[in-house]
Amino acid sequence: MHIIRLIAIVALAAVSTSVSAQWRGDPMKIIVPFAAGGAVDQIARIIASNMPPEISAIVDNRGGAGGDLGVIAAESAAPDGRTVLLHTSSMVINPIVRGKADDASRQFEPLARVGDVKFVLVVPDKFPAATFPEFLAAAKKGKALSYGSTGPGTTLQIAAEMLKDATGIAAVHVPYRGLNPAFTDLLAGNIDFMVTSVTGILPYVKSGLLRPLATFNAERANELPQVPTTIELGYPSLKISNWYGLFVSSGVPASKRKELEDIFIQVLRTPHVRSQLEALGVSGIQSSSEFKDSIAQESSYLQKLVKRLGIVAE
Repeated sequence: MHIIRLIAIVALAAVSTSVSAQWRGDPMKIIVPFAAGGAVDQIARIIASNMPPEISAIVDNRGGAGGDLGVIAAESAAPDGRTVLLHTSSMVINPIVRGKADDASRQFEPLARVGDVKFVLVVPDKFPAATFPEFLAAAKKGKALSYGSTGPGTTLQIAAEMLKDATGIAAVHVPYRGLNPAFTDLLAGNIDFMVTSVTGILPYVKSGLLRPLATFNAERANELPQVPTTIELGYPSLKISNWYGLFVSSGVPASKRKELEDIFIQVLRTPHVRSQLEALGVSGIQSSSEFKDSIAQESSYLQKLVKRLGIVAE
């Protein structure tokens, strides 16, 4: 028994030394293609601060051009595995709405899906509807409603256009340059509704300023257990969420990608990390292969959906 324990200790020490040697030197960069302070930035900092002790990781915010600047920085980095990209569903959506659906799959390989966050339909407190059926009834009376998003071709616009398509309501799109100005107008009643992530609206829901009417998912959101899903309400095709995933340039060798996948999966499955992510409404870890399959299925579905709905980027 003592010999077995000794062998195990020596093996662990050897692995630790090997990993340490491989990662000695410059820190790993987790590129976030958005400004600091948002949900992606928060997730990146949770991951970076919980990496194994032998790996130093920093968050590098490269916001601008709808996330393109960060993507370019990650793609052009040395293919040594020290630069990782943390992106959202827009990594798949952006190329599709620009007519370049295969770009992301050629340039990057998925390492792991951190999780996704559910989308919810919200209206300001003064909107004359307390339920989803009441919202539809109000939307079909008088002039067309208006909805906000973070810009043409974004997940928020696609979600709202899916709502219009599934229910037959009319609504005018009002694009904004970010969530904050969109929320400001929504709270003021200058636009009628938004379909956005659960995480972003929780403070406003708790204060009574926004009213959630439906979660665009098959399962209710843990943060809003009283809000029914679109599936429950009779709209099985009305389902969309926003995922967060880790990617690396396709130029990184397969062996290094596998090593990175193992490291990040271990970090993401740590109870402390999972609890922090779940507090943001993010759950649903996937391995590299699972994530890759999910992306392929999503891309195929979105290409058809975006074309049918006539959604294009700016």
